Amino acid sequence: MFLDLATLTLAALACASVSMTVARSRLFRPLREWLVRRSAWLGKLVTCPYCFSHWVALTLVLALGWLGWRALIFDTFAVVTLAAPLQWLIFASISAITEVE
Repeated sequence: MFLDLATLTLAALACASVSMTVARSRLFRPLREWLVRRSAWLGKLVTCPYCFSHWVALTLVLALGWLGWRALIFDTFAVVTLAAPLQWLIFASISAITEVE
């Protein structure tokens, strides 16, 4: 019915990594700048790792298989909740060794 704990944890790690990479890395800077010029909403979405993580989590949960509305909502927010502290760890680790935007 719901995702198992191991899958949920791995999805959270993937979510945190993707969200931080898109929202903070130099690689995605041109995309972020282009989206900021196109739409304030999209610009905010791709420059905020926490905001972006909701969409990444939803995409991951859907990709892992349709489990019904209750499971979809629960699993998505569970992934976001687990991803938030992981994002902080990723950000702290990266900023300790390099300049972060």
